[in-house]
Amino acid sequence: MAITFAAWPKKLMVGKGAIKDLAGEIKNLGKGRVMLVTDKMLRELPLLATVENLLKSEGLEVFIYSDVIPTPIDTGVVNGVEMMKQCKPDIIVGLGGGSSIDTARAMNVLYNLGGTVRDYHVGDQKRQITPGLMPFVAIPTTSGTGSEVSTGAPIMDSETNEELIMDDVLLIPDISVLDPEVTVSLPAFPTAYTGMDALTHLIEAYVSRIDFPVADGICLQGIKLVSKNLRTAVINGEDYEARENMAIAATMGCMAFNISQLGLVHGIALQLMTTGAKRLPHGLANAIVLPRVMKYNAGFRPDKFADIAEAFGIDVRGLSPAEASISSIKEVEHLMTDIGLPFYLDDVGVDRGIIPELVAKTMECPLIWDNPRDVKAEDVEKILNACFR
Repeated sequence: MAITFAAWPKKLMVGKGAIKDLAGEIKNLGKGRVMLVTDKMLRELPLLATVENLLKSEGLEVFIYSDVIPTPIDTGVVNGVEMMKQCKPDIIVGLGGGSSIDTARAMNVLYNLGGTVRDYHVGDQKRQITPGLMPFVAIPTTSGTGSEVSTGAPIMDSETNEELIMDDVLLIPDISVLDPEVTVSLPAFPTAYTGMDALTHLIEAYVSRIDFPVADGICLQGIKLVSKNLRTAVINGEDYEARENMAIAATMGCMAFNISQLGLVHGIALQLMTTGAKRLPHGLANAIVLPRVMKYNAGFRPDKFADIAEAFGIDVRGLSPAEASISSIKEVEHLMTDIGLPFYLDDVGVDRGIIPELVAKTMECPLIWDNPRDVKAEDVEKILNACFR
């Protein structure tokens, strides 16, 4: 039976200085009024002014919406749409991490198609995303989420604290700019955990139940890039080669999971972003959960975990698939240690008392459906207990 795989990026601009060519690309689209969406932190940094001036130098009008918060929320999207109604832009640009890019993605839908974020939530699907969106540009300042090539936008419901997912191939940015000059200012700690986010995407997509050889090849090459470059990017943030390779690895991770989906790591980690008093950054939650879930899954795809070990540079000759699988887990743990990430949830202020709620919410998360091993509540509880000292 033939299968169509449509969730692939459109135009990627890659390399040091790529941002300088963006204004020309926008003009080539016949657009002149730019809505630039970013977060409050970037509003105070030189990067925003640099991008704004580059666009203005080519005669483009620029309107800035900078009220994005770390976990994008529906009220922020609505406020941005109200600004768009006043400014009447003809192209939207998301500058920042996944939150800014996803907020811009959702603003594009609501401004052009109407309705609310919940109307387009995949769990409700009251309205369909249809053609009619304005051109969308993504400029990631982190190397982790892969939002610059994503089909989806996770947006928090301000009343219920539920994560609403808008998802469609029409939401993939028309242009994505991967420029290491944009990411060099990211401090070491977020560089480390966003890099682990990219690695988690690559590993989960590779071992998922959906087998797509093209995505598999992307995953293995992406894992190689992370293993060779993340340490350098953390230790020496101004190493442009390492920064560029991490940006590419993050993009590859999202390209792969657009097709192959994710698994139990994300099923748990997403709940750590929304449950309890201490809500973790997504990449940090993924990093702590990843080696535990790898141990849970390894026996069900030992050949693939052996491939992961080899992508990390381990000589697997003479090792059984099971032995090589163990090596892949140890490599992830070594990487976490080398880049200074905590290994336990206690270390980042998470209360063990939220485990029952985390288990219940994880079991309701559709991301666990493509995990290579069937997920049971008692197993999730064991994994979470292993995440505490």
